[in-house]
Amino acid sequence: MLKTVTRQQEFLRTMQTRMKAEKLGIDDSLKSLADCLINIHNSKIVLKFNRFLDQIDSIVNLIFGLELKIANLSNSGKSTNNADPFKSRLDEAILIKVMHEETYNVIMNHFEASNQLVFNKMLKSKQKLICELRLVNQELYYLEVQLKILFMY
Repeated sequence: MLKTVTRQQEFLRTMQTRMKAEKLGIDDSLKSLADCLINIHNSKIVLKFNRFLDQIDSIVNLIFGLELKIANLSNSGKSTNNADPFKSRLDEAILIKVMHEETYNVIMNHFEASNQLVFNKMLKSKQKLICELRLVNQELYYLEVQLKILFMY
């Protein structure tokens, strides 16, 4: 059992490292798109773009984390009342996301069509990686707890 857990941890850590490197590559590419905006538009749009990029991680983590929490509570068989506070927080987070998407639409209008496609693809990839990293981190945590339990007995 110990070997299996440590192999799983090794695999997940390798996967985590690869995903973090991929996310950094996407972040660098997104920042290079800001250079296109700097050459073409005013600093107000560039500032919005940079703020938008800074907020992506937080918003995606917030929404995905709340969705995971609600799913875990629903699957645990506990009463649905336990999930209600998290559902209201999720509703609030979705409102924040809607405002964030409004900024996204403003930014998209300032890109050329080819850059819009590139930006959209990179943004979706980043969001997917953020969620996958969260799942890998959660799985690593569960494996760590499993090891602690194994060493207790």
